[in-house]
Amino acid sequence: MSGFRHGSGRLGDAHINFTFDGKPMLARTGDTVASALLANGVEVVGRSFKYHRPRGVTSSGPEETGALVTIGSGGKAEPNARATMEPVTQGLGVFSQNCFPSPKFDLMSVNGLAGAILPGSLFSAGFYYKTFMWPAALWYKFYEPSIRAAAGMGVPPKVADPDLYDRINSFCDVAVVGGGAAGLTAALSASQSGLRVVLFDEHNDLGGQLLNETNNLENANLEEWRADMIAALHAASNVKVLTRTVCWGRFDGNTLAAHQSVDGKVRQNYHKVQAKKIIIAAGAIERPLVFGNNDKPNVMLASAARRMLNHYGTATGKLLAVFTNNDSAYQTAFDYADAGIKVSALVDSRQYPSQTLVDGCQSRGIILHTQAVVTEAKGWQAVRSIEIADLAANGQSVSNRRRVACDVLAHSGGWTPQVQMASHGGKPPVFDKKIAAFVVGDQAPDTYSVGAAEGESNLLVNVSQAVDAAKAACAELGTEAGAVTPPPQDREGTSNIVPLWSVPAKGKQMVDIQHDVTAADVVQSHREGFVSVEHLKRYTTLGMANDQGRTSNVNALAIMAECRGLSIAETGTTRFRAPIAPVSMGGFAGREIGKHFKPVRRTPMQEWHEQAGAVFVQAGMYMRPQYYPQAGETIDDAYERETAHVRKKVGICDVTSLGKIEIVGPDAGEFLDRVYINMFSTLKVGKARYGVMLREDGIVYDDGTTSRFAEDRFFMTTTTAKAGPVMAYLERCLEIDWPELKVRVSSVSERWGGMAVAGPDARATLIAAFPSVDFSNEAFPFMGVVHAEHNGAKLIFLRISFSGEMAFEVYAESEYATDIWQTIIDAGQVHDIVPYGLETLGALRIEKGHVTGAELDGRATLGDVHMDGMASKKKWFVGKNLKDREGLVHPDRPQLVGLKSVDPRTPIASGSILVTDANATAGADKQGWVSSMTYSPELGNFIALGFLRGGKDRIGDRIYAAYPVKGKTVEVEVVSNHFVDPTNERVKG
Repeated sequence: MSGFRHGSGRLGDAHINFTFDGKPMLARTGDTVASALLANGVEVVGRSFKYHRPRGVTSSGPEETGALVTIGSGGKAEPNARATMEPVTQGLGVFSQNCFPSPKFDLMSVNGLAGAILPGSLFSAGFYYKTFMWPAALWYKFYEPSIRAAAGMGVPPKVADPDLYDRINSFCDVAVVGGGAAGLTAALSASQSGLRVVLFDEHNDLGGQLLNETNNLENANLEEWRADMIAALHAASNVKVLTRTVCWGRFDGNTLAAHQSVDGKVRQNYHKVQAKKIIIAAGAIERPLVFGNNDKPNVMLASAARRMLNHYGTATGKLLAVFTNNDSAYQTAFDYADAGIKVSALVDSRQYPSQTLVDGCQSRGIILHTQAVVTEAKGWQAVRSIEIADLAANGQSVSNRRRVACDVLAHSGGWTPQVQMASHGGKPPVFDKKIAAFVVGDQAPDTYSVGAAEGESNLLVNVSQAVDAAKAACAELGTEAGAVTPPPQDREGTSNIVPLWSVPAKGKQMVDIQHDVTAADVVQSHREGFVSVEHLKRYTTLGMANDQGRTSNVNALAIMAECRGLSIAETGTTRFRAPIAPVSMGGFAGREIGKHFKPVRRTPMQEWHEQAGAVFVQAGMYMRPQYYPQAGETIDDAYERETAHVRKKVGICDVTSLGKIEIVGPDAGEFLDRVYINMFSTLKVGKARYGVMLREDGIVYDDGTTSRFAEDRFFMTTTTAKAGPVMAYLERCLEIDWPELKVRVSSVSERWGGMAVAGPDARATLIAAFPSVDFSNEAFPFMGVVHAEHNGAKLIFLRISFSGEMAFEVYAESEYATDIWQTIIDAGQVHDIVPYGLETLGALRIEKGHVTGAELDGRATLGDVHMDGMASKKKWFVGKNLKDREGLVHPDRPQLVGLKSVDPRTPIASGSILVTDANATAGADKQGWVSSMTYSPELGNFIALGFLRGGKDRIGDRIYAAYPVKGKTVEVEVVSNHFVDPTNERVKG
């Protein structure tokens, strides 16, 4: 145990209770989980990603890479939470991760031992690309499950999250990202213009680096200034202050995305804020130094150790050592010494630190080691000593190694400005040799970067920059920003850094602490040819952890630059992408989860189906009857019975979910000619026609029937899945592509309930139900349209069939649809009518050879599904220009065929691969695939539709449908895709 309470910092004395791995602990109101664990003497918080090395607190902010914990339990559990960003609340349960049975004793730590014995092979960068390749059969059975079980960090909850998440959309004139001194100043200055201002900060307490300062009489005026600034912002009616809010992305139109953690009924708010001007004051983050065992618990950033002491009242250890290559870490040593905590050594890799710093060490009795480095942190699970050595003038070797006792090592490798948000605007950062870090280059439009985010570390200069940015932003918006009282004290932040990218020493030198990426891994990446920074990132997983490279990127880029013999500027940096910090999926989903994810639609006949005992399935946004089981029937029993019944007598199916669109206007026919491949302007009134749409790239988009009700009025039906997309597509065409056409499209899907009546007795059933309508073949031929009324209900009858039987589609106004359905059921009793569901609908259409979304999956061309003859040669239509590209008309393209299992009772799995060898293995000649299958009572055989290379010419061939995932292979015969009624005698009878 090293950490302990030392004063109250800024928290006060109010105590709250929490637990860590079930052990009761005390915290103070305002503590983070990290500060509370340190105060309770907890050193090992969890284990690392790959090597399962001990991990403790490494920082005090969002850059935390070591102390990742699970917060809460059950559905409320949040894995991989950064302990430095999670406030302690009364009764909070905190749990360690990635360890068994405990953080102090983890059985998987053997990974680290194996990696130490074989550092060049086992678990080094890219090991997963080179190992577990033989025998191949063990990959799915053993290797992959074992790797997945061992990898990862926290375990996601297995029950639903009971909390609520909200989404908030808002607008502002000026958005300020960052709540440090510069951010507070910019927000307050802009607020005095009367403009709407939003301030984002991801911490619970505003103030940024001011919170690192000692809270004593000497700094009372500075602390008062911070408090006054915060109070003024909260008092301003035109300012919204969002704390505990990470602004994680910037998008087109100056749209900012942010997640806010809140306490109460709602757990998080997802903010989308559209700003006219953006001021980025995100500050800078301290970089670690790279040396042996720099990931050991109680090795932490110097600024973190300082904030823990001064803000949270938590001393991180009883014996402090400091390692640095710049001036900033000295203040950590001075604050600890002034607080009465012994500082055993201050190790500075530079030869000549300023005399002021040397005098400060001497006056406090701190032993200063210049031109020296820490080569290794030592201790079984946490730091108990360090090995230091003198650094050669060329920085390539060390000498005079000696041991120094300590129980915490605070280190600083310089400061990295947070340029991610600025870079989201499209402008890459540039390298600044003065601070040895990347800074914002050219500003994106409407954007201003200020303070430490711009590479400036002087307090008064930061504040001055912030006021200038606020004035410039407000001036461009036609108003004037106000003056802000500057801080009463300055803080000179010049770091005088002399870069030290890695210490020349043995042992694991971590660059990315969370992902266990070492300096040796970066060198290996170069050695194996992955020299681009983007390749380096992906090969080693560097910068992919929670901190998104905030602490690791610059060090890694410098090591790669040295390997390549280039400057860091020439090596470049990876592209910054949103999100810059972990964000919850719940925040994205908001309240649209479960049944609220999509509005569940029910047809007008829903209650009738329920009373009939239907089993429902979601199809698109609708709940539709899947089948109507009788006593003791399985789904297979039910749909086979229903299918056979429709073929022999008559059945009725609810087809309300089909998209229904009305196209009206003098140019309606011309419009349909452009979106369909076949002619519709010549369609006679009172007739329907089957049509196919293509995408612009020549691939089939959707199909359906369109009927002509009048010269200027058409009624289009679409597939259930494409009801919304087709409507949106038609609107886009009229608004953007052809605004000159005098056409209006309206979705009437909700207006009409639909039902299909199919079977040999379909006509007789409808004659009995609607005696006033002439259903004779002469008056109502195939593809005919009839309008009628029945008991006040308007009806549309379409004589179309997708079942291979005589069939009619009946559309009734929704409020009358159930009555019309019941009328047909009653009239059909003499013909033994039955309702049938989606399973039977699918079986009937496969028997007939009709395609649906399973075949029209975004890859099929007209030729693939034998519809190329439908395409008109007399007109232009969408997709015509590209449909005949060489690849889309190649004779080797798989074509639609029918398939029959040679053994009639052996099913053919959808998704099976079509091959010619019963014992085909990986690498075999794959000639096609199975798109949909069913059992056909008509044929007494399992049948399927699929796509086969050269399909038209292979009728009668016997091939195999292989399903390697389940190790099944079925012999099938290639047949016509029209299993039933190939000449349309039934449908036209």
